Amino acid sequence: MSVLEWLGLKKPSVIGVDISSTTVKLIQLSNEGSYWLVEGYAIEPLGDAAMQDEEGFSSKLVTKAIQAALEKYPFTAKHAAIAIPGASAISKIIQMPAFIKSEDFAAQIYLEASKHIPYSIEEVHIDWQILGPNENVEEEVDVLLVAAKADIVDPRVKAVEDAGLTVEYVDVETFVIERALAGLPSVSKSPGCQAIVDVGATSTNLCILHEGKSIYAREQEFGGRQLTEAIMQHYGMTYGEAGKAKREKSLPDDYKEAVFEPFQQALIQEIKRGLEFFYSSTEHSTIENVLIGGATIQEEQVISNLSEIFNVPVKLVNPLENMRIEDKALQKPLANDCAALIICCGLGMRGQVE
Repeated sequence: MSVLEWLGLKKPSVIGVDISSTTVKLIQLSNEGSYWLVEGYAIEPLGDAAMQDEEGFSSKLVTKAIQAALEKYPFTAKHAAIAIPGASAISKIIQMPAFIKSEDFAAQIYLEASKHIPYSIEEVHIDWQILGPNENVEEEVDVLLVAAKADIVDPRVKAVEDAGLTVEYVDVETFVIERALAGLPSVSKSPGCQAIVDVGATSTNLCILHEGKSIYAREQEFGGRQLTEAIMQHYGMTYGEAGKAKREKSLPDDYKEAVFEPFQQALIQEIKRGLEFFYSSTEHSTIENVLIGGATIQEEQVISNLSEIFNVPVKLVNPLENMRIEDKALQKPLANDCAALIICCGLGMRGQVE
């Protein structure tokens, strides 16, 4: 523990553990005030077996991958932050009486939660955060209520703790994305709306920011896995071979036209659909710009095509733009992976920002 941590002036860092269907990514960050310092980073593939697991999550494979990642780099933190997909969580702003004593608040929250959660309270994990006074009723406070089924949370916690870490935080990907991007120069604080698109392995997160705050989030079941499977089918590769060829950009000359272009068109349709849902369910009808991230979206042509189709500026998001990387051994892998590190970075910040 550092002197600053001992004095309570600096909160200890955790390892952000981003578990996808294809990889685990670990990052350790330190909040240095005006910037973040990357203290450790490692990525480990889960392999073909993980993709073929019909149950969708293999604790043993994830544990093995985390252990391998921990062996790659000498992380100093022993506690971890993980996230569950937004679609796996129920989040709702509820109103509670402001006069409830702090020692009675938890019991009242559980009573209120039972009205909003379509599961037995015994089947879920519940957390909450008091947001502040309600604008309309002086005697009430707004509370963010979040619930997730135990059978989603518990296997992930077990996988991480079996690897030797202690899970300090379980977060929701939607909130993690907002945390990762807060304070970045590329994230607008203007009155208009900004779309953040994070293309993961199996799903795409769409987050709309207004004045830098999230006002809408949607998760769609479409991601880089579809591209990898298309490569498999077109070239007769295994999933692992296809993923490696995609990462190393070692595919045949017809790849862009025969495989990538159909994937890109499908991705554009998914983003369009997400924006249409946003427009139809809110008072907003336009966006000012788009920030897009994900391991699959690291080609300039994709950015150019999206900008032309949506008729707004589109940029590749870089969650590392306000970070320092002093270990030269980490600079190249982080530069290669930066667009895919939104969730990982947001988890690494957990506990060090409000």
